Amino acid sequence: MARRAPRVATLTLVLAACGAPAAPGEAPELARTVWDEQADALDLQIESAQAFADASPQDWTRRESLVLLRLERAHLQGSLDDYEAAELALDKAFRVAPEGSGPVLAAAEVDLALHRFTLARERAESLLARPLLSDRDAARIRHVRVLASAELGDTELAVTLATEGTTEDPTPQSWADLALAARAAGDAKTWAAAIDQADALCACPQTRFAAWTAWQRGLADLDADRPSEALAHFRIADAHHPGDWVIEEHLAETLVLTGSPEEAVAIYEAILAERDAPVVWWGLAKAREAMRMPAASAHLRAAQGFDAQLARYPDAMAGHALAFFAEQGPVSRAVELARRDAALRPTADNLTRLADLESLL
Repeated sequence: MARRAPRVATLTLVLAACGAPAAPGEAPELARTVWDEQADALDLQIESAQAFADASPQDWTRRESLVLLRLERAHLQGSLDDYEAAELALDKAFRVAPEGSGPVLAAAEVDLALHRFTLARERAESLLARPLLSDRDAARIRHVRVLASAELGDTELAVTLATEGTTEDPTPQSWADLALAARAAGDAKTWAAAIDQADALCACPQTRFAAWTAWQRGLADLDADRPSEALAHFRIADAHHPGDWVIEEHLAETLVLTGSPEEAVAIYEAILAERDAPVVWWGLAKAREAMRMPAASAHLRAAQGFDAQLARYPDAMAGHALAFFAEQGPVSRAVELARRDAALRPTADNLTRLADLESLL
């Protein structure tokens, strides 16, 4: 069975097949979760930041704060609308900023999230010569450089930068960056040690970070064909951050792999009651197939959803849609996406996958 490409994901469980929230009235009344409370709090922050920025339209720093909040909401909700809103706020900030200034670091972080890895790294590195960088901004710059380098196939640089970070700034974030760089480099030993250290430094149950580390362990288990272990880790992640649909989607996927498609269908349908995410429709189709139930309509909804996302953000969504079209066809569409993804992320795995798909034409 085709798997989505391994993701060098940030700490925010980002763009795994973004879906729009369901229209009002479509979803049943559900018990509120930690995720719901965080989403509500973030919405209030965005409302306040928007009013603050509008009150002083020539102050680009106020727009930068709005960009970062919109980016955070995009990560939490998985909504392309929020990425568009972040880019709009960026554009307004740069228009009023004096030449040579502006929210360059925030722009690099948006570029990273939208898979513009070369531009993200260039922007981050352009800030290195600036005097008086705060420790926080230095860590943010390094984070962008590590993840962009890993995605560009420059894993040696990614590991070097991340290792420097654990020495200079030994935080859960810096150890998480090393884990991601090591995973991209295929260094399982360093990955495991870094994830363990990130967990040890965090010591914060019931948080997104604790959920993220458990989620990362589950992804590594799936890559190593250990679905039972992955299931255990995804259940831990779900317990740390209840209501997080990205975690729930991986949990459901793994339930199908371990022979419990009925439970998976219930999870997928609960997610779809609140958002229209193509990766969830695809998962539902496979779960229904495992139960020998009709799945054509779910496959169609998945294809339509991936097409719609690709029309909006072709670079960001190419890798996520690729696995679907590689499995479902047409092969020509999969090759088109593989070429785009390999151009964006010229890693050995992506180039090999491209060659394999081109051989099927």
